[in-house]
Amino acid sequence: MKKLLTLLFGAFAVTSVQAQTLLDVPFTDGAIPTDFTILDEDGASGDVFYADQGLWAGSSSFQAVNFGATLGLAVWACGEFETVPQTADDWLITGAIPLGASTQFTFDYLFVSPGMSIEVLATNSIAGATPSASDFTQAPIATYNTFANQTWVTTPTIDLSDPALANQTVYLAIHHTTLDDATGIAQDKLFGIRNMLVRQTLPIDAIAQSMSLSGAAEIYSTDYLVSDFDYAAYSCGGGMSEAVSITFLNDGTNPITAFEACYIVDSLVDGGTPNCESVTGVNILPGQTYTHTFANTTADFMTAGDDFYLLDGWINAVGDANMVNDSTGIRFVWSHQGHDLAVEGDFTSNYDLIDFTGGQITYETNNWAWTFEDANNDGFSFSITPNPLGGTAVIPTSGDFLLQSVFNSDGVTDADDWAFSPCMTLEAGKSYIVSFQAQCGQDNVGTYPEKLELGVGDIASSGAMSIFQDLGTIGNTSFQGYTACLTVPVTGQYFIGLHAYSDADAWHLDIDDFSVAEAGSGNPVTANFSITNADEENGNTYTEYCDGQVNFVASADPAITDYAWDYDGDGTIDANGPNVSSTGTSFTTNGTYEVMLIITTCNGLDTATRTLIVSDPPALDASFVVIDQGNGNVSIQLSNPFPCGGAQTTVNWGDGTANNLTSHTYTADGDYTITVTLQTATDIAQSTESVTITGLSTAIGELSLEDAMTVVPSPAASDVNVAFSLFNVQDVTMTISTIEGRIVESRIIESAKMVNETFDVRSLDNGIYMINVSTETGSTSSSFVVSH
Repeated sequence: MKKLLTLLFGAFAVTSVQAQTLLDVPFTDGAIPTDFTILDEDGASGDVFYADQGLWAGSSSFQAVNFGATLGLAVWACGEFETVPQTADDWLITGAIPLGASTQFTFDYLFVSPGMSIEVLATNSIAGATPSASDFTQAPIATYNTFANQTWVTTPTIDLSDPALANQTVYLAIHHTTLDDATGIAQDKLFGIRNMLVRQTLPIDAIAQSMSLSGAAEIYSTDYLVSDFDYAAYSCGGGMSEAVSITFLNDGTNPITAFEACYIVDSLVDGGTPNCESVTGVNILPGQTYTHTFANTTADFMTAGDDFYLLDGWINAVGDANMVNDSTGIRFVWSHQGHDLAVEGDFTSNYDLIDFTGGQITYETNNWAWTFEDANNDGFSFSITPNPLGGTAVIPTSGDFLLQSVFNSDGVTDADDWAFSPCMTLEAGKSYIVSFQAQCGQDNVGTYPEKLELGVGDIASSGAMSIFQDLGTIGNTSFQGYTACLTVPVTGQYFIGLHAYSDADAWHLDIDDFSVAEAGSGNPVTANFSITNADEENGNTYTEYCDGQVNFVASADPAITDYAWDYDGDGTIDANGPNVSSTGTSFTTNGTYEVMLIITTCNGLDTATRTLIVSDPPALDASFVVIDQGNGNVSIQLSNPFPCGGAQTTVNWGDGTANNLTSHTYTADGDYTITVTLQTATDIAQSTESVTITGLSTAIGELSLEDAMTVVPSPAASDVNVAFSLFNVQDVTMTISTIEGRIVESRIIESAKMVNETFDVRSLDNGIYMINVSTETGSTSSSFVVSH
């Protein structure tokens, strides 16, 4: 409330008498106040009937128990089912409560089944330090025993203004008196209580609840006009009267027959002047709400300029001595001039809340000043909802709300539904960009495409709409941007219409982040794209020689309405779309191609060009370098690996070993010639280099390799025999491996001097194999051929 209202209300501060809450115990938090008294006068075992189920502690006749989603957390009592017939005699007694002249008592209760009963008693005197059952000698002030509601209900107001109780300190008791005549787990005798409330009331007490601005302009979602139309103004720039209303509640015990209502339109910069009206001849009953619409509303009173405002109001009922909660207000922004609201406030352009300086403002209506038309009258149309499809997982692109059109479930009726934007002022000679995100529905059966077109008109009605863009089928199942250009013939006030005309038995069309912006505002959009999957890139020149397959990827922007591609600079459009991948057919011929992207925006066309060179792959090059790592370990490295892949590499290491590996270990000193062969389906290349190995131990024995070991026969069809002799007794390891180095058989011969071993090779595939022998003093190897 503004300073003026504080001064007005200050006059009542000394003498006002406030309505007061004397007792407020919810029990839904599981807590029973410490000054409450619980009595188990019957002593029956029914009080512990849920103890064996872990739900009822069994220590009290009234117990705080959570019975889950159906019944909830409250204080509960039960029938005395173990000893029947038995009448319950259980008490829940409050602490001391000082009452005023007029006091009311209510609570919520629940009976699970018929046959239960409770009574409410009060006393202003107790014999001991704490109340007992014998202190309550007066007749009950209320009883409840007529039905099983099986749901929570609130008692009618229990009047405590009786002279025996008024202006005295009293204790209130809930006395459980159910007769239980059935044994067993008597869940049907369950009784719950919660939300005990004792309030001291006043004869006349008005409580202001809300303010509103209605009529021609809808505040909250309207009276916004920004320079780029990120969100359009419903009022189209002002010039309309605003109807101001205030709603209040009669919270007293007597009818309100006369009151004074006031409001003030108060800028945060300049103070306003109160507008007050006196009203008589009404009869607003206790508990009723009443809305007063001011008759003296000044037409178009918000024309001072762009500003933040408060609409404050207050109510003064004749005879109301309690001025607490008699005022209320709302905040809004009025801008009949064009400017960028996003600079001056926290502004969002989708179907969501507007947050000003930390105070979140909800809109005047659920539809954000949008209107809808069910043109085919089938009962299905657009709506704006925070829970699309009643819980189906449709997630807005931003915020919590989206615009949605739902299909007719009869499966035969085509959609014919319109959603109309708030009104906006559009100027002739200017071009506007209409953009939004949209998607269609999908489930485990398939995709359900929708159809959408855009219209513009001076009335929010299908008959006034002129179609300016038919978007055709919306088939994407995740949000995707859509853009259209709009011009108008004359400057005026317009509505934009979104027309869903989907075929029958579709599902849902979702729209979010709708905006209208003046084309040319901000930085202009330019064409830009890259070529991916090319083999080489140098600035804006790309080279492709492996397979002719490349992708063209444009830089997307909501302002772009069309992307067109000319692959070869011949002036013919070869493809349309924001992302185009070639199939290879366009680039089977070598040459230089000038690829052009042409974008269309509401400002016109723009182009970008990239050079693509398509050529044969480079020739195979088998040249390599030898890297001697010592101890007989050697590796090779190709000087120019083939960039397109698929080349088969073979290395002959010059010692009888040939494989496709790039490293090798020699076992004897000597000069070796290494030969590398590269081969594809259409080309072959070969290169040789030499390496000298020194410093290794000699082979087994002192004889040369040929005299030291024999491997016969070669080729071998079934068996191969390996024989050699050692100068002294040693352990010997013998292995047979493929030319690639995979070991196929291994043996260890302990304490041998003369070795003569036969290997069965019938299970081996035809090919070249190596026999490798190692001892404590050295190693050697020899090759043989298997041929079946």
